[in-house]
Amino acid sequence: MYRYQGECFVYKKIILTAISFLLLFTIGGCSPSAAPKEPRLFGFTAMDMTDQSFRLALAELEDLVTQNGDSLITFDPQLDNEKQLQGISDMISQGIEVLFLNPVDINGILPALRECQENGVKIICFDSKVSDASYIETFVGGDNYKMGWLIGDYIKKDFPQGGTLAYLTNPQAGSILLREQGLLESLEGSNIEVIDVHEISRYEEVLPATEKLLEDNDSIDIIWGFNDDICLMMHSCAVANERQDQITFYATGGNPGILDAVKRGNVRAVSVQSPADWGKVCGELCYKLLDGEEVNSDYLLEASIIDTESVNAYEMDQ
Repeated sequence: MYRYQGECFVYKKIILTAISFLLLFTIGGCSPSAAPKEPRLFGFTAMDMTDQSFRLALAELEDLVTQNGDSLITFDPQLDNEKQLQGISDMISQGIEVLFLNPVDINGILPALRECQENGVKIICFDSKVSDASYIETFVGGDNYKMGWLIGDYIKKDFPQGGTLAYLTNPQAGSILLREQGLLESLEGSNIEVIDVHEISRYEEVLPATEKLLEDNDSIDIIWGFNDDICLMMHSCAVANERQDQITFYATGGNPGILDAVKRGNVRAVSVQSPADWGKVCGELCYKLLDGEEVNSDYLLEASIIDTESVNAYEMDQ
């Protein structure tokens, strides 16, 4: 009988010790369910961070990532594909799980896409796709074709009797090629004549290329800038050549600088999107992917036209 009571005492002591141990961990916040999650690391690279659109997208994305207790590292390749390849490789070596990518060169970026795939890094493209979409999870951006189409349609209405058009393009940037395609297809059947187009891939080429356009063409009625900065730089070149009053300027983008130019009358109209929404949507899709949820292949944001008549109301809505 005594032995039986001793065994009970031992069993009780073991059970009480185990309960106390569990309570200690629970009260101290050390239970497995309360363990803090490891912060995740993401990477962000856009073709050129002097572009305000990319800075707006990054700011929105950083806010969302920080709120989730995670970290975001960035790399600015300054419109250099080789630099972007190296920057992505460096971010992979630091352990990123997701890469937010705006490629300098839609074809030249392929080695980095393969490296991401080999290391299990998911890719979300924004603003411009890559040439092989099989490497990416999804794409977020403005409807670049529609943005080009809208500005072309506006030009037709401003010049019903016709006019001459010159512009710059960047054959390495998918977003720009889509804008150009939309512009040209919108102008089909109109009296607008495209008289000169120069290719550029770096900002330092803009002013010399614009000088060449102006030098080779005595009569240019219309100039289109494929983004805000390009349009403003082309306008400044026209001012330096005293041609600004002879040319009507149009743009695609919608950042504060170009909206000021619209208000001053230096730019007639701009087709706009919301770059800040790129960052917000990219962040939301990132966490959906990490949670195992399915996402669509494309998320295209709305585009619209802002002109001298509507610019003040547009700014109030932002």
